[in-house]
Amino acid sequence: MVDLNNKHKEINEKPIAKKKPKFERVILDNDSKMICKNTLAQLSEKYPGLKISKSDLVNWVMKNVFKTLKPPTEKKIYKAFYDEEMFLALTLKEIRRKKRNGEKVDIKVVLDKLNNLNKIKEASKSRPPEGIEVT
Repeated sequence: MVDLNNKHKEINEKPIAKKKPKFERVILDNDSKMICKNTLAQLSEKYPGLKISKSDLVNWVMKNVFKTLKPPTEKKIYKAFYDEEMFLALTLKEIRRKKRNGEKVDIKVVLDKLNNLNKIKEASKSRPPEGIEVT
């Protein structure tokens, strides 16, 4: 005797689709695109049979070169991308959270933090720019 209920279930079951890895797109500016293109051309010329795409190259660099940053590199990145308005907005959010939780808020701590960040920025301005150092 054939169980029609089980037969019906087997027919309607769809195979479970494999989840594709999610990728995040990053936009390269024109200079970075040219560096990437020239690097790929140089590698292909020097090592025939090399199969590498722009994405492969950028992913390899991120995984192997920028896995750990040295403090001088961190300071250079800070100098290039620090946004005082962002700092103040995050600080205000932190102050509001502390007040809401009944914690003590000391504006002197905030000002000291801001002064320390400004010292880092001023110190890096006094030195001539260098290349990024990585491990």
